[in-house]
Amino acid sequence: MNGTETAPPHHDVPALRKGLAVLETLAGASDGLSMADIQRRTGLNKTRAFRLLRALAESGYVEQDPDTRRYALGVHLLELGAAARRRLDIAAVSQPFMIELRDAFQETVNLGVMADGGIVYVAMQESPHGLRMAATVGARDPLHATSIGKAMLAFLPDDERDAAIAALLPLAAPSPRTITNPGVLRAELAAIRARGYAVDDEENEIGARCVGAPILGASGRPIAALSVSGPTGRIGRDRVEEIAVRLRAATGAIGRRFGAGAAPGEERDER
Repeated sequence: MNGTETAPPHHDVPALRKGLAVLETLAGASDGLSMADIQRRTGLNKTRAFRLLRALAESGYVEQDPDTRRYALGVHLLELGAAARRRLDIAAVSQPFMIELRDAFQETVNLGVMADGGIVYVAMQESPHGLRMAATVGARDPLHATSIGKAMLAFLPDDERDAAIAALLPLAAPSPRTITNPGVLRAELAAIRARGYAVDDEENEIGARCVGAPILGASGRPIAALSVSGPTGRIGRDRVEEIAVRLRAATGAIGRRFGAGAAPGEERDER
């Protein structure tokens, strides 16, 4: 069990809270603030305020005007805010396509993004069947053992993909069918990139099969992925290609909303 997750509420991180207080104070000052202003509004002494501002500046969270010496929020916060907006936007844009896929195949449709070496489910449309494969929004699964994760890994730039795989080593095995050999995984990712979709063939959970495809952004990088998942008894190997065709059309249409070109092997849905 992870001790961080189970720590009681009174286990605090004072430096982090003070740093956040500085950021929140700067957020309310459109013209920036002097060191004295920040000290007065946060209650920090000069030494602590200087150290926090230096650390935040080195990370790009705050900037200091070289002429006025006033501090303001930095561009890295804009990048984080843009990433958060994209995540919210991708869920909203994807919903109608997810509903169509669920209705077409009567199986659960998941939307996931990469986060901290895994995938996080940010939206889903559940199958109407009583027996269904469904995670929960906010749940995490391994990158290399899911169709969503493999679809996104396959479309990363080569150096980023290799770094992501290296960070996962040794490859965990949530099921006996999980790919745990890095060389085999790289070959699988190359095949996924060529055909445009990934299959989780009982690799994350015995009895479950998932077909996933990436949602690419304007730069051609994956920003999310969709999957259709269900029991192997209902999603047989003979249905994988049928699902993949509809899935690639949906992810391609979603990607175009974010400036992407056509997805590999995509059937166009010009909605």
